[in-house]
Amino acid sequence: MPRVLILLAALAGAADAAESRLPPADLNPVLKAPISRWDEAIPLGNGLMGGLLWGSGSTLRLSLDRGDLWDLRLPEVLQEEDWTWATLKRLVAEGKHDELRRRFDEPYGIPYPTKVPAGRLEIDLDPSQSIQEFSLDLATAEGRARLKEGGTIAAFVSAREPVALLRIPGPAPKEIRLLAPESVKQLGHPPATHGEADGARWYVQEAGSGLRYAGLAATRRVGNVTLVAVTVASTADGADPVAVARQRVARALARGYAVLFAPHRQWWARFWAQSRVSVPDPLILKQYYLVRYFYGAASRPGAPPIPLQGVWTADEGGLPPWKGDYHHDLNTQMTYAGYLMAGHFAEGRCFLDFLWKLLPEFRQFARRFYGTPGAAVPGVMSLDGKPLTGWPQYSLSPTNAAWLGWLFAEHWRYTRDARFLRERAYPWCAEVGTSLRAMLQPDAQGLLKLALSSSPEIFDNTPRAWLKPNSSYDQACLKALFLSLAEMASTLGKHEEAARWRQDAEDLGGFATDAEGCLMFSPEDEVRESHRHFSHSMAIHPFGLIHAEGTDRDRQVITATCRRYDELGTAAWCGYSFSWMACLRARVGDAEAALRNLDIFVNAFVLRNGFHCNGDQSGLGFSSMTYRPFTLEGNFLALQAVHEMLLQSWSVRPGSGEPGAIRLFPATPWRWHTASFADLRVEGGHRVSARRERNATTWLRVVAGRTGAVRIRDNFGGRQPRWSRAGVRKVGPDYVVSLKAGEVIEATLPRPAAIPPAPADAAPPLQISTAPILPNRLPLRIGADSNGGCRFTGEMAYVRVYNRALSPEEIARLADPARPDSGSPEGCLVRLDFDRREGDHFPNLALPALPARVVGTVATGEAAEGLPGTALKLDGQGFLEIADDRALDCPDGITLAAWIRPAALPPAGVRVIDKSPVGIATAYLLDTYPGNSLRLIARDPFLTYAANLPLGRWSHVAATVEGTTRQRTLYLNGQPVAAD
Repeated sequence: MPRVLILLAALAGAADAAESRLPPADLNPVLKAPISRWDEAIPLGNGLMGGLLWGSGSTLRLSLDRGDLWDLRLPEVLQEEDWTWATLKRLVAEGKHDELRRRFDEPYGIPYPTKVPAGRLEIDLDPSQSIQEFSLDLATAEGRARLKEGGTIAAFVSAREPVALLRIPGPAPKEIRLLAPESVKQLGHPPATHGEADGARWYVQEAGSGLRYAGLAATRRVGNVTLVAVTVASTADGADPVAVARQRVARALARGYAVLFAPHRQWWARFWAQSRVSVPDPLILKQYYLVRYFYGAASRPGAPPIPLQGVWTADEGGLPPWKGDYHHDLNTQMTYAGYLMAGHFAEGRCFLDFLWKLLPEFRQFARRFYGTPGAAVPGVMSLDGKPLTGWPQYSLSPTNAAWLGWLFAEHWRYTRDARFLRERAYPWCAEVGTSLRAMLQPDAQGLLKLALSSSPEIFDNTPRAWLKPNSSYDQACLKALFLSLAEMASTLGKHEEAARWRQDAEDLGGFATDAEGCLMFSPEDEVRESHRHFSHSMAIHPFGLIHAEGTDRDRQVITATCRRYDELGTAAWCGYSFSWMACLRARVGDAEAALRNLDIFVNAFVLRNGFHCNGDQSGLGFSSMTYRPFTLEGNFLALQAVHEMLLQSWSVRPGSGEPGAIRLFPATPWRWHTASFADLRVEGGHRVSARRERNATTWLRVVAGRTGAVRIRDNFGGRQPRWSRAGVRKVGPDYVVSLKAGEVIEATLPRPAAIPPAPADAAPPLQISTAPILPNRLPLRIGADSNGGCRFTGEMAYVRVYNRALSPEEIARLADPARPDSGSPEGCLVRLDFDRREGDHFPNLALPALPARVVGTVATGEAAEGLPGTALKLDGQGFLEIADDRALDCPDGITLAAWIRPAALPPAGVRVIDKSPVGIATAYLLDTYPGNSLRLIARDPFLTYAANLPLGRWSHVAATVEGTTRQRTLYLNGQPVAAD
């Protein structure tokens, strides 16, 4: 290799190696005091024990948690002999939904089994001290509380010891209290007993099923510093939890803060050394590193995996929300979606080891509940693997276990751990596959079908939620598992088993789609409403069974499914929906949509400490849900979205055993002109690093994780890589090189001379504003959406746009069919003259500098049915477009109005006036979604009215947004019909 290439590669590698893998200090969460709620606290943890640091004035609080504290009593109804899948099927068939709910849903209301809280440490500081600011040092997992008078309180939950230590400078605290959890009274537990001796204080709490646990705190004065050590011990640690806790705390105090902190700091340095990411969006990058921190703080080998709230269970006087349980219809799987690419294999293995240890319980559940061989997993589950019930369509859906099995297969694909494949992944998945296969029977066409089917959490817990088998969710989960089993069996040399699993996958058939190609909930249920859970599109993401490099039909399905999401809007989404959609859009290569959704997530659906909040906290109407329950899966999906925007490696033939090509920056948005990452993992066990400058890859490095061919996708725009070694071949769209495990290949590419122009759909930075209209830089279209879809067919006349909200009287004048052109000129922005076409433009009498350009073909003619004047006649082959201009931003309100005579109103609706990006509520649009309705979008949730618009007849439609109150109103034929 020429010396210059060796030098270039060495310099590039050295530059990356010199960059610290520790999170930069400017990414640390810094929160102004007071923190008056537990869910805005600084989170600390070591996988088993967690703490939330918060407080106000001179009071410091540390809410305590421990992952294995559970009341595991099982309700009697779940132990009844006929509490089985057969009974459930019978009740569904007989339509006895009240009895079904009583037996399979309502037991969730029994307070146990449940995770239980561990109490709280409260410290009243000396009256001369007060807290000014809280922060978290991500690099060292140390929480801090800066004092107004000078000095900083420091705290950490040791990565090496089951204890938390606080260091308080200055005068000794006025008082220290250790509060036992009061909420356990709801479980019938006796009050905690309290004790104190030799400077230590504790409580002991009975928790049912023989469990006792103790919280214990003690102090030590060292010079001008007070050390406070606290722990939570249980009978899982020894017969006498108090004795265990006293020993831990005494040892920690004797060793001191610095000595205990040193190995803790080293552990975290090794944690962060696994990989590095840099993107030019501070808010997204802060979320990324915080969520990686969550893996280290909440998921460790030997400890329980992350439940809904991790080791930060709610501390507001009640039992944990949703029992702090394990939900397997989204939450656990998405919580463990991002560890693989970050290289945090031990933290992710925690979950898989947990599932492995419960395999005997899952075998028993398969036999007793489903009546099958193999193993089955309750969809909503306690720490010991028992069912918790809840909506039975999902809490008892057997296919959730298939998704869990796919996680086992993914761990193997990314690690290429042969022993894990042989001793864990294939055996576990095969048992689950055996149970599921026993539930499948061929229909009249020979396709394998379940007896009952559902799609989380479509139609909630209503009878309608029992869908015609197989739902798209069930179909995708089953197919992903069976193909994974075939791939793993083939690798293990079990070729007959591989053939059988592959045949099972084929015998499931394809996926149900509607006339437009959109994936359906089930063969009988089209997607016609906004929903928080994207269960019907699992084949696209995460499973990759349908992908953009597949057939033309695959691409049609992806386009139609994504368009439907955009058309339906986000009113019924939760926070995690936005971060999931960012992942999905990144997977299909839609970088700008991925960024828009991720931007909304980090701006509107995280609390100020970074925790994911299910409801919209921005006040901008991204979702109709504005509540604030905290769960972690949304955070982890945001982490994975960044990964998928920077790097992908999925196989184009799922289940074939062929690792996918390494795709560098496959969905990186335009405004991320620079970005880089180091040692992110891909399928095959390889470590990949790359740098992007001026929107193009300029350097890459791959460290082979196993011996064999490495494929790197050529998405370099015609620029030729300069490779660090010989033997690189171009095969189709990929560069291919053979490497031995541990060997390295690097390449440099020319840096472009300039940043390329922004694409038309470039995602602008999200502006959190209370303005009634959020501007964008898209053109205004008449008769089509921003993608050129949802085209209007029929006639349109007297199209008007105003930069103010017209009064009802003014709207009524516009709707007078005798004088339709009599509206006020004040604030008018769009008033098109259809009598006079000038080449490819129609004049705009309101703003002559902004004419309407013809896109495609349109016609004009005398308006039908007696409406005076000339009408625009559209047959679906064209529309009008007015170039973007600041005048169209309408920051003080807006009116959209038009006479329309539709020839057709399809279920997806047609656009009348539109300046919004598909699926995002910026600017404004007026359309007829769904079908013959009226819909105004200026923010989510949208305003809609079932207008029953007649075909072939003129209707006047209008919408206003008032600038001061932000009130939205829809009008039909001059009358207000909907408002908020």
